[in-house]
Amino acid sequence: MWTLPLAAVMTMTPSRPEPFLIGTYTSPGGSEGAYTCTIDSETGQFGAASLIGIASSPSFAVWGPKLDTVFVIEEVHGARITSYGINEGGHWKEINAESWNGNGPCHLALSHSGQFVAGAGYSDGTLGFFGVGADGMVSPVLSEFKNTGKGPDAGRQEGSHMHFTAFTPDDRFVLACDLGTDEVLSFPVDAKAGKLGEPLRQKLAPGVGPRHLVTDKSGQHVYVNNELANSVTALRRDPKTGAMESLQTLTTLPPDFKGHNTTAEIVLDPQGKFLYVSNRGHDSVAAYTVGGDGLLTPIGIFDSQIKEPRGMDVDPNGRWLVVAGQNSDDIVSLPIDPKSGRLGPARARMKASKPVCITFQHRRP
Repeated sequence: MWTLPLAAVMTMTPSRPEPFLIGTYTSPGGSEGAYTCTIDSETGQFGAASLIGIASSPSFAVWGPKLDTVFVIEEVHGARITSYGINEGGHWKEINAESWNGNGPCHLALSHSGQFVAGAGYSDGTLGFFGVGADGMVSPVLSEFKNTGKGPDAGRQEGSHMHFTAFTPDDRFVLACDLGTDEVLSFPVDAKAGKLGEPLRQKLAPGVGPRHLVTDKSGQHVYVNNELANSVTALRRDPKTGAMESLQTLTTLPPDFKGHNTTAEIVLDPQGKFLYVSNRGHDSVAAYTVGGDGLLTPIGIFDSQIKEPRGMDVDPNGRWLVVAGQNSDDIVSLPIDPKSGRLGPARARMKASKPVCITFQHRRP
């Protein structure tokens, strides 16, 4: 079920609404698909959520180059990417859907040019690569890749688990995290042929389980949150060759925490000054400053004020971290101190059934 927060009811006309997407796990009586919503960039209050289209557990969604198209992945059997557009009446409609030979998809990314989209298949370690037309229509699959291997964690790394895809800022490479093999893969993109080349492989420490990553605007630094090790790794990257090297790894947890935890999401603020990683179990957000050399310095670890913080993103103005609580069925806006990067108490809270993804348009990973 979806309800407006009291503060949003009192502020029905946000002075500067910034739209964002909400991906969910669906269930009878709960969420029905992916949603759009807004946040007031001045107050942090939320607007009303609006359903894009009926879908089965669309656990990740991204905007198109403009705010008139959306691409979602459904975390179900098979591997399918669906695109939606706005019709003449101003309502969302499905444009089309295309599949690749994969299973358990959990993430997708649109190129910065808007010409390609890539999806990650967690269950079988696959990646699908598609073209995108000017009308938002997804092409039949252009390239498919299946990874092999395993890691030392028998319970989570018995095989390849592709967990994330992203295009580099210049669209010359597709990056992917394989949680099962402890690798970051870098696929060269042949834009003319519409194909992916064989990947470069950056091995991380055994058993860390890389989940998601983010690049800085230059493409020279990559930051990976390691789900199983509860850490974040900074890497230096050569934008021309795609080669990477590890610079440092820092924990996302306080030293006295003894409970179970896994990291979930990693995001940079729009200025590239602050980095945030969500902790599921400790139910917190670890914050870091980003140095000119790409190295991270811890700011602190802040209460997320929700249960199981999974998806999150920073608004385009860098003022709010919007965090989805998968197990508390709500979404909060946390104010960001512009000088220190510290997070404050939640300014607004809205009820939402099993929210797992938050994406603003500027992100388009």
